[in-house]
Parts: sequence; structure tokens; C-alpha cells
Amino acid sequence: MSNLEKYADSIIAKIQEYGDLSEDEIVRFIYLSLGKKIVFDTDWLFGTGDDDFGEIYYNSGTEEKANNFINEDKWSIICKDMAFILSYIGKKAGVNIEIESPCPSRVNRFPHVYNKVTRKDGKEYYIDLFGDLSNIHMNSRTDFFGSRIDFKGNLFSRDELEKMDMKLGYITKDRYYSDDYFDLLKYHISLFESFSDKMKFLLENNSPYIDSNSGYSERKRYIFNAFNMVIGMGDMHNWEWMDSYSFQGTKLIPKEIIFVKENNDITFFEYSENDNNYKQIDKDELAKKMANGLYIPDKYKFSKDYPWYSDLKKKADYYRRQRRVEDAPDFE
Repeated sequence: MSNLEKYADSIIAKIQEYGDLSEDEIVRFIYLSLGKKIVFDTDWLFGTGDDDFGEIYYNSGTEEKANNFINEDKWSIICKDMAFILSYIGKKAGVNIEIESPCPSRVNRFPHVYNKVTRKDGKEYYIDLFGDLSNIHMNSRTDFFGSRIDFKGNLFSRDELEKMDMKLGYITKDRYYSDDYFDLLKYHISLFESFSDKMKFLLENNSPYIDSNSGYSERKRYIFNAFNMVIGMGDMHNWEWMDSYSFQGTKLIPKEIIFVKENNDITFFEYSENDNNYKQIDKDELAKKMANGLYIPDKYKFSKDYPWYSDLKKKADYYRRQRRVEDAPDFE
């Protein structure tokens, strides 16, 4: 029995423990279960051209690839893999989940792939796990489960989805959707006057709802959503997510660096895996990380909109030279 078959059987065994799930509830259970395991592939996010994307895209969505990653704690995959596994497990569980795969074109060589559910009564709807990864990891309401075939609204009401989620244990009376947590954050943030203090509070008080098994893409989407809900898009120009990274050997490792500006003051934050939260770091600390291999996108280097970058780079160059002197051989 393959790794994929064993995993599918384990999901089906959990479904059978409920005893009385409807077709939609079975689909929902598989959807949420997979969403907790999957993170979006950062090799795709940081790909540099069609060759990189093509190698990933055309080798995805296969049983062979699924068997290779299925036993890992975290599955770093793309939409094709998600749609394939949803369909595979769904059919084994007795529900009809098909793969919706638009044909590649000259305009879009790597089209998005998702799923269509066809119930026994003939009703159809779309599900798009990629769109909901961040929501599921952060225990939020989903946005892409149950889209009507004409894409005009959702087949399920908010209350219907809530009842399913309560029955399946996705939410409980003690731990509701994280969306409600935004109201509490909004109240506390209203007590601060400066934008930088508001952002500091927002970034440093999200650990209760940041899933430690989430990935770069899921946390990024969550932070943007939290900002929009709690502070508002009117201040979007006062902060930025810096798509930074370093390398471990040949493996690209994304780094979550955020800068916040207010007047001429710049504050930096970095995601800490140990704390599962964002922590403020000073400019010297960031410069040392750059000296040790942290890459910050060139747009900060060449744009007049980021005058602080020049000073940051000078500090990084200084620490880089200092390290070379310390590492130089002693010939005495």
C-alpha cells in the first residue's frame, strides 16, 4: 500500500468516527484536514523564470509526487498537488471531487488548478484549497469553499458553514473563528495614537492565532488581512513586507522582515519561529543579518522612496569587512 493510500485511509477512518456526515460535511472535513497540513511552495513564490515554474508545475499533481511528501509534517506544494489529493481522497471517501484544470495557453502557461464537487443530487460547487490555506491555518472563516458554478456567491450560508465547522471540531464554543479576535485587537489598537505603536501591537499580539505549522505565504496573507481588518488600508503606504531570503546550501529560505515608517523613523520586525510571533529588531541587528547572507530585494537599493536603505547597507558592509578581518589567518 502506498503512502498516499495509507494517508487517505487514515482520513476516511476519522470520517467514519462521526458516523453520520453528509456529502458536504465529508468534503469539508477533507478540505480542512488537508489545509492544516499544506503550505504553499516557496520555491514557486521565489521562482525566477519560466524554467523554474515549469519544472515545478509539470511535475506536480501526480501520485508519485504525493507519495514522496505525504509523510512529511508539512507539505510544501502548489495548487495542482492540492487539487489532486483532494480529488483522490474524496473519491476514496465516496464523494465526487473532480479536478478543474484549465488548459495552458500562451497567455497563461501555468493556469490555476482547483476542484469541483458534484453531489448525488446533481448540485455542483467549486472548492479552492489554495485560496483558503491561510484562513484554515489561522482558524478563520473560509472564503473559497462552496463557490457557485457561475461564481455568483456561495452555495452555503454563513450559518451553514458554521454548523459544519462546529460539528467537525474546526471551531468550538471556547475557540471560535480567529476573525472575532480582530475585534479585540481593534479595540486595543484604538488606545494607541501613533501608527508605529499600532503596528507594533498588531504584529506582536497574534501568536494565539498564528498556526505554528503555517508557512511564509500563509502568514503573509494573514498579516495583510489582519492589518486591513484592524487598522485599515488607508495606512498601507506606511509599512511593507520585504520579500527577503537567505540560503542554507542551495536551499532558499524565505525571511519575514517587515518595516514600519512614521515620519523619518523606521522600525523593523522579523518573524520568530521560537516565539511564533513577530519581534522588533534594531537596524544594527538587521545589518548583521545582511552581512551574514540575508538578501533584501534590489528595489530598496535603487529607489529614492527608501532613504534608510543606504545607511543600512553601509552598516552591513562594515560588519561584512569586520568578519573578514576576524576570519583572516594569523601568520605570526
